[in-house]
Amino acid sequence: MPPVASDHVPFTWPVRVYWEDTDAGGVVYHASYLCFLERARSEWLR
Repeated sequence: MPPVASDHVPFTWPVRVYWEDTDAGGVVYHASYLCFLERARSEWLR
């Protein structure tokens, strides 16, 4: 694997988890992660 450039900054995007993203047990529903990932990808490309 090639070395990472020193000016590389990792992309971070904070996510707020709402009640609607959880199941009856209060755990984030597994399909919600796909929505989070798609939103983060869109922001990264912006």
